[in-house]
Amino acid sequence: MSKHYYLLFFLFVLTSTTSFGQNALPELLDERDVLYEKYSFYENQKNSFWGTQSKKDLRKVILILKRIIKKDNEIVLAIKRSGVDERTSIVVESKESNIRVSELEKDLQSALNNAITKQKEVNRLSENYEKVNSQKFQAHTIIAIETLLLIGLGFFAYKKLRG
Repeated sequence: MSKHYYLLFFLFVLTSTTSFGQNALPELLDERDVLYEKYSFYENQKNSFWGTQSKKDLRKVILILKRIIKKDNEIVLAIKRSGVDERTSIVVESKESNIRVSELEKDLQSALNNAITKQKEVNRLSENYEKVNSQKFQAHTIIAIETLLLIGLGFFAYKKLRG
């Protein structure tokens, strides 16, 4: 009979702590305090003929102590569950953070590659711009020299014809 009692007790504790979670801890502690007050009351009872505890008083004390032990086990399980839940959430958050960090690292590497590609393009265009400006300056210089030569030739021809 006692084996069945412990099995039922274990199943009760297991199902009660899974439904309660971390918020049940204050409630469990309050229930334990009530049980302890009952224990203190029955512990001080002296109902025997000789002014000591009777057999009935001792049985009540033992029953209350069993309930206190049961409640303590529920409290321990609730604490363990809350610790497991916290560790699980920390592990999940850590994995999510690691995934996010790796995604950000990939994005950063992609951005760096794009920046390097764009910088190469800017350098190439800058070199082309300098070449074009140099060629443009050379072309303007040649045009200016040719214009001066034509004006000089025109002036020389004008002087020869006139004079």
